Amino acid sequence: MHDAFKNFVGPYLDVDDPETKGVLVFDYTSNEKGSGSIPDSGYRLDHWTLFKLKPGISQAQKQEIINGFLALKNNTKNGVPYLNLIEYGEQNSKEGAERGFGIGFRVSFASEADRNYYEGKPFLTEPGTFDPKHDKYRDFVTPFLDKVLVYDYEVKW
Repeated sequence: MHDAFKNFVGPYLDVDDPETKGVLVFDYTSNEKGSGSIPDSGYRLDHWTLFKLKPGISQAQKQEIINGFLALKNNTKNGVPYLNLIEYGEQNSKEGAERGFGIGFRVSFASEADRNYYEGKPFLTEPGTFDPKHDKYRDFVTPFLDKVLVYDYEVKW
């Protein structure tokens, strides 16, 4: 089944990319800590963030990066928690198409407005329109990162 899928989508990919043939694969086993609750139905928007760390980052620094991201779960908007779930995992795909990304995080929101509040700068810059703790985390983590990939989508049921 997997090979049939690869054959089906192959013509639509940038197969001239010598490294990955146009594919990004990032498999991981989810952690349990940091998880929350996701509704079984209704609107849901998922926000994926993949980190490729700079060479030479220590295990302690990596753990600090992970712990800092997971701590965002406790953030509030107008005094109310607004993140349905944060989970993470480390890349474990055997396909060799992870493009160097080693840590992935998924954040789930109940509304586009909540996602926009979370993302904030540079789109929302007025105080009170964005999550200052997420903004501070970005400032903290940026020096450790070689690349970041962010992908958002509305979950279809």
